[in-house]
Amino acid sequence: MNIKQLLKTFCFHYVLIYGLTMMASFFWCLASGDTSVPLGFFWKAMIFSLVADAPLFVFWSKKELTSKQTLIRIIIHGVLLEILLPTAGWFIGMWRGVGGFFVFFATVLIVDASIFGITYLKTSVEAGNINSALRRRKCKSEKKEEEVDGFGEDNRD
Repeated sequence: MNIKQLLKTFCFHYVLIYGLTMMASFFWCLASGDTSVPLGFFWKAMIFSLVADAPLFVFWSKKELTSKQTLIRIIIHGVLLEILLPTAGWFIGMWRGVGGFFVFFATVLIVDASIFGITYLKTSVEAGNINSALRRRKCKSEKKEEEVDGFGEDNRD
């Protein structure tokens, strides 16, 4: 992934991660009976989202990655997330204790899978649109070749 694509994906993921963090915080507040969130939490969640998005730079490459290289980088990305996010989450008070760690760990896995799923669907739609445009362009150029050729049909009897 070149740097321009990476930064575009970084911004897209950041918005998703921050939104999912806010949704998770909302549901956590509902479940715990808390009705207020300190203003400082929003800043912490923004920084947390940056930390969560930082491992994306594992995918930076000047050349197109092979399927094997992509798979290896996906695994490295997941491992980095499971190291960085529980640490960052603990520092900003998102979890405490062993039980909280396991819930947080599972949540990170689910959110990571969701982000990659959403990104996969988004890129699949983009790839489908590009492929459709290429097919239309190919059909148009084949039609033009037939017209220019002048031999669209064989009328020899």
